[in-house]
Amino acid sequence: MTIQQLNVIKSFNEFNKKNCDDFSTNAYCEFVTLRNEANKEDDNIVIVSTTIKELNENYVPITETKNIFVEPNGNFYEMDMMHEVFKNSNEMLGYIQSLTKFNWNGE
Repeated sequence: MTIQQLNVIKSFNEFNKKNCDDFSTNAYCEFVTLRNEANKEDDNIVIVSTTIKELNENYVPITETKNIFVEPNGNFYEMDMMHEVFKNSNEMLGYIQSLTKFNWNGE
C-alpha cells in the first residue's frame, strides 16, 4: 500500500465514522479494505464503505454502500462508474469477491 492510498483510506474512513456518529449508531455502518492477494501485480485497493444516507419516516436508517477503487497514485473512483473496466455489475462484484480483506491501520 502506498502513502497516497493510505491517505485516501484515512479520508474515507473519517467520513464513514463521522456519518455513523451523526446518526449515533455503528450498527448499520461498515468500512472494509480489500486487496488482490492472488495477483500481486494488481496493487490497487478497494474500499467498501456503508454509511447511513437518511432515516425513513419510521426512523429506520437507509444505507448506501460505495465501492471505491484506489490506485497506487491515490486516484480513486466509484467502481460502478468504471464502465471501461467493468462491463457490468456482475463483473465488478466478481472482482470484489476475489479480493482479500486486510487491516489497513494495524489494529
